[in-house]
Amino acid sequence: MKRIERSYTIRLKREALALVQEVGIEEASYQLNIGRGTVHGWTKQANIIREFKGSAKSKTLKIQGRKEIFPSVPDLVTIQPEWMTTYLAGKVNDELALERMIKRMAKRNRKRLKQLTKS
Repeated sequence: MKRIERSYTIRLKREALALVQEVGIEEASYQLNIGRGTVHGWTKQANIIREFKGSAKSKTLKIQGRKEIFPSVPDLVTIQPEWMTTYLAGKVNDELALERMIKRMAKRNRKRLKQLTKS
């Protein structure tokens, strides 16, 4: 039997946290028909769930996503100069390789670049 993946709104998570305060994790999970482990996980994230400013209908806390490998090219040059020299040593044209790397980073961080240019 295939496991069913469920998602819950922030509103329901807040209600569950309030119920946990009153009756405990076991009883709250039984009353809401939600797995005990799920409710326990919400109690670990209680502060984040309560302080969430977005829509109560949202099903995520908006903290997912791809993490940056490195923040920017200047930081890469100053923080990891030996990696940079090794990276460029294997390239035919250093300038072209650096330009392509910057383009890939710009494409990957398009939203962040728009925010930086607006400021």
